[in-house]
Order: sequence, then structure tokens, then C-alpha cells
Amino acid sequence: MTLSYNETYQILKEMKIQGIDLKTPKKVDFFVSVPSKQKGQCVAKKVRQYDFDTSVEQDEETLEWTCYCTKTIVPEASLIFNLESTLNEIAKLYGGYIDGFGFMENNHSHTP
Repeated sequence: MTLSYNETYQILKEMKIQGIDLKTPKKVDFFVSVPSKQKGQCVAKKVRQYDFDTSVEQDEETLEWTCYCTKTIVPEASLIFNLESTLNEIAKLYGGYIDGFGFMENNHSHTP
């Protein structure tokens, strides 16, 4: 589910209205849904070339696999949009897709 630039912009705008400082670097997590642990590890290996920290985890309830791709950035709409597009292109090679982003701020997680 790649968000459009306008959707990403609106999410960040709402965060700013809530008082979240978007001018300082944040550890942003991008969620990549993958069909298996093996495919997730392939995605993780590829995206590390783009300076992401990665982990591949399975949800205990749904049993679905996610490759978490984390990068410290200043959360700006065009950068997030471009990173999601890049991650989605890589994920598609392995049967996966980008499934949103989020970050922790004041002990609250924000995800679209």
C-alpha cells in the first residue's frame, strides 16, 4: 500500500498539528509485508544497501511476516514518499509490498 505523496504529506501535517516536532531526525520504521521469512531476509539484505537497519519478524497472531526497515531521517513528505517507493520496488521482487511507516515520539507510535 504505497501512499501517494499527498497522503504522506497529510499524515505528517496531522502529526505536526498534534505537536510532534518534524524538524529533528527520527528513527522511522517502514513496514514491508513479505510472504515468508526467507523472502523477508532477501528484502532485508537488499535494503541494507540503502543504509537501513532491518529485522524480519512474524506476527504471533496472524502469522504474517514483516521486514522492518529503519532509517534515521528528518520526516519530510517527499523523502518518506521516495523511500517507500524504493522499498516497494524491492519488496515486489520477492512478492512483498510496503505497508506503511511509523515512528516513536513521546512514547506514542504513529502509523498511517
